[in-house]
Amino acid sequence: MLYRVLSNITFQNGERLVKGSKSRLLGRSPKTIEILLSRGGISKVQTPPLRVLPGWEERAKLLESVGIVTIVQLLEADLSEVSVKLNVPLVALERAVDSARRWVDRSSN
Repeated sequence: MLYRVLSNITFQNGERLVKGSKSRLLGRSPKTIEILLSRGGISKVQTPPLRVLPGWEERAKLLESVGIVTIVQLLEADLSEVSVKLNVPLVALERAVDSARRWVDRSSN
């Protein structure tokens, strides 16, 4: 899951999350994430369906066949597995993910 940081957060180990940034909070326990959500320190990033992004109509149809409908699902997918299921080159999926990341970065600042 992708989260937006709503306030500056400093963890006991000194790691900092800066307000306005986005993070997957990798390495954080579900309990820690739940606490941050309940206290309003973070929120889940909401992204639109891939099919509404300009130029994504065909890619969205293909990805939907393996259950990937939103940008967040694409960012969190195991690209090697998706590549095999769709019989498409891994590099093509990596380019699509890079494009999706750029969209998230532009639209959620």
